[in-house]
Amino acid sequence: MKRILYTLVVLAAVFFTGCREDQLEGNVPGKEVALTFSGRAAGLSAEALSKEVETLHLLIFNEDGSFSQQKEFAGLADVAPVKLPLGTYTFAYLSNVGREQISGLSEGASLDDVVVALQTDGNGEVVMPGSIFSGVDKITVGEDKVSDAALNRMVGRLDVNVSGVKAGVELQSVTLLGSPKSVNFNGTPGDTKARLVVPMSKNGELMQGQAVAFPTCVDSLARLEFVVVKNGVPETHVSELKNKVEANKIHTINVKVNVTGDIFDVEIEMSVEEWGGSESEDLIANEKFYVDGWTVRLATGGMFEDLDQIQEVTVSFMSEKGQSFGISGSKVDEWNKLEFFGDTLVLSSLGRQECGNFTVQYIDVVDAERNRLYVLPAPVKNVVIDTTGIVNVVLPSMLEVAENDKAALLELREVMKAAGVELSRSWKSDNINLWYGVELNAEGRVVGIGYSDLDDYEDDYGRSRSAKVASKTMSRTRARASAVQAVWRLPESFKNLTALKYFNCADQEPDYGVLAEIPAFIKEMSSLEELGVPVNSTTLPELPAGLKYLDIRSTTLKQVPAHIGDLTQLQVLIISVPENEDDEVYDSEYFPAYSLASVSSIEMGFNKLTELKALYLVGAANCELPSGIWDLPGGSLRELGLCGFSRIQVPALISKWSALEELTLINTTMQSADIENIKNLKLSDLDISSPVFGQGGLPAWLGGMSSLEYLLLYDCGITSIPDSFDGLVNLRDLDMPRNPDLSGKLPPVLLRRYNNSELYVYASESENFQPDGTKLKVTPKRILAASGGGEYFIEIETENEWCCRLPYVHEEGFLMVVPVEGTILYGDSLSSSEGQLTGRGNAKLKVKVEPNVYGRWGSRNGDIEVSVSERNVARVYVEQEEEKEEVFNVSVDSLDVADGETFSFTITSNTEWDVYWECVEGGGGVREFEAGNFAGSKRITGHLELWDNEESCRILMHLISRYSGREKIITINGYRK
Repeated sequence: MKRILYTLVVLAAVFFTGCREDQLEGNVPGKEVALTFSGRAAGLSAEALSKEVETLHLLIFNEDGSFSQQKEFAGLADVAPVKLPLGTYTFAYLSNVGREQISGLSEGASLDDVVVALQTDGNGEVVMPGSIFSGVDKITVGEDKVSDAALNRMVGRLDVNVSGVKAGVELQSVTLLGSPKSVNFNGTPGDTKARLVVPMSKNGELMQGQAVAFPTCVDSLARLEFVVVKNGVPETHVSELKNKVEANKIHTINVKVNVTGDIFDVEIEMSVEEWGGSESEDLIANEKFYVDGWTVRLATGGMFEDLDQIQEVTVSFMSEKGQSFGISGSKVDEWNKLEFFGDTLVLSSLGRQECGNFTVQYIDVVDAERNRLYVLPAPVKNVVIDTTGIVNVVLPSMLEVAENDKAALLELREVMKAAGVELSRSWKSDNINLWYGVELNAEGRVVGIGYSDLDDYEDDYGRSRSAKVASKTMSRTRARASAVQAVWRLPESFKNLTALKYFNCADQEPDYGVLAEIPAFIKEMSSLEELGVPVNSTTLPELPAGLKYLDIRSTTLKQVPAHIGDLTQLQVLIISVPENEDDEVYDSEYFPAYSLASVSSIEMGFNKLTELKALYLVGAANCELPSGIWDLPGGSLRELGLCGFSRIQVPALISKWSALEELTLINTTMQSADIENIKNLKLSDLDISSPVFGQGGLPAWLGGMSSLEYLLLYDCGITSIPDSFDGLVNLRDLDMPRNPDLSGKLPPVLLRRYNNSELYVYASESENFQPDGTKLKVTPKRILAASGGGEYFIEIETENEWCCRLPYVHEEGFLMVVPVEGTILYGDSLSSSEGQLTGRGNAKLKVKVEPNVYGRWGSRNGDIEVSVSERNVARVYVEQEEEKEEVFNVSVDSLDVADGETFSFTITSNTEWDVYWECVEGGGGVREFEAGNFAGSKRITGHLELWDNEESCRILMHLISRYSGREKIITINGYRK
């Protein structure tokens, strides 16, 4: 298909420089540059582009990248050429936004500082604009006479079609969640707090709406929230969209609402297409071709020394439209067989597959113990599936690891092993490509060990309670300070990893142990940007000047030295302690074991840390909070956590931190007057812990922080929720754990938000507090089940009708809930997310947990939910430990069976296994026999049949573990009577 490029050129006579708009001063040489635009990036013709673009802003930046000039035009027809002194400039364009929606254009600002926000009305609600366009052009005045900016949409469009809304049912609202209110000029999200209401209107039997939104964060999906009212009762359903919201794309979302009886369900289908009609010639529709059954042939080129090691192969493909699918094969799977032809691996599938061009995303080759034998160094592009159904892929060689890097990692492994660190099984190989937790670049250099946390500070965590808890930096480490951990030292050869960008073993699994100290040579590793380690030292050495992320977990650190304040590129600084479940002030969901902190002195200054986005400090009870912390420039700080210390007092200076969104303050003696100055901040997330904070009542100023969306009051001595909290009009999550004296219910405004599903409330230890005044107590909160399964019990205390469901289970059927005592109104058991039990008043339920399957999941979990209303819900978390040892035994080794007789034997197992038979002598077979794949223990039966004129036969019954490859053979000796 040929595309025609349309370019719109508009000329006039307005002149300006970097300092003045009217004319050039003196005799400074200058040239005129005509501004031209095209709609090629948005798929628009010149005519269509000119109709859509209104209120065009021109931003000019000097050669050094500093902001020079802003000019506004009514539309493309009003655009004029510009005259500038000789030199190189960057022209940036924004359209269809008001001047108040553009920020970051202060003196000396760069294009990276420019932020574009969605328009809001007087109440702060987002107003859906039309398409927002942007473009960039680099111009050298004196050489270039015209610009050539391709304008592209910064937003994506959502077309929402809702069907199934019938009489008695009202669609109250459709809201897009997880989309930012603002983005940086390059399109990266500036925040993730927007709730964009999609205006809906009736069109025949459909409800239809259209809206635009900025793109969601990398690797984060948007969500739609539907509120449907049936007989006056609102029901809320939040569903993830299968795609991110993308710029310049139309996202068509077809929604089917089903309301049958008391069952409410929302089904979503979504498609994505380009936004804009490209002008074209000779448009030809491409016919789709499919194959029923296809084969992948992987040419290994002799890279495997022993093909017999290979047990299973998985290949993942991605289509040109971004759709993923895969194929796998195993030596022991009769249906998905892995075969060997010379040094070629062959996998076959019976499924239907569209032909076309694809990219191989990854190839997983493992042995019988699930050890990885091959890793794809980079995606393989232009892989063709044609009408023959045969796909040929030549496996690229794994990266050749740089010699110095390989030697350094091998020595690192030996040092850790000698200290008793339990390393990942993948580290047993001498091929660094296969090591989990080690990242190589294209040159075979090691660029990462562990996991990079730096990008997490830009991710959209969805902000559900569980996701929010998981994102708490101060509680992410998996190391246990109460456990005996291996202590080791980095070998001298570690400094030869000169390409290393991140070394993070502070929050990794398996446990990497603890460093005895950070060696002095770490300062020489100039490429290092991220360092996260648990250490046993009392102070810290000088570190690389380019460090952006520093996370130190220690129970021995006495001092934070002054030179840490000289790391001017730091974006994240964390000084904390490892977790300790035994500590009485520790809660794994919220806070570290700050009583273990030994930091008594913080000598560093903060005034040079102009790039800091997140700061978390944990100090001992004898440590004074440094006053210099309030000298920290506030332009970029988004998260602050202060935990422990002799006293925490917040001065009025904190009001300068205009970008601060999340604040955590933890201290045993902190009172409301100590931190009252935070009331002027526009926080979205506030965490407070102090047993004396709420004594005498929560302060009225806290209820006046109307910007708060998430509020955590942990162990604050709260006895009631004051009426002043009705001022928290944007609150979405109110967590109040460890407040046993809390009683009563929510004040009127918060109660209305709670009943409208706009507010989540959590107060697990407050038995006398019910958000809506309805009593519900469910015990226990957690069931830790043995790998072999078992029976456990749940007690329900309420005066109301209740409903029990399984909203999430790791594996269908591994949990079953049955009534034991109480009045049951509906249902006799519960084993899947589709069912429910309903009862009234106090009750006792039995939870049956099936044995875990070795090799399938590891540990597995599920939630049991008991509710007395839509919002008053209690949950019991069930976790079953993994089965670590395989059981795979048979009841007999051989059987003598006469012709026509039935035989049987028993397999005792806790894993998955295959069974099939083969006749190796004489002539005979087995009828009424169930072959295939099974899990757990089973009794196998069959009917022996000798062929005509045969007096005997010998049949082998093969039983093979799908995970270990272990095989049991039972010999059936057949004879004629």
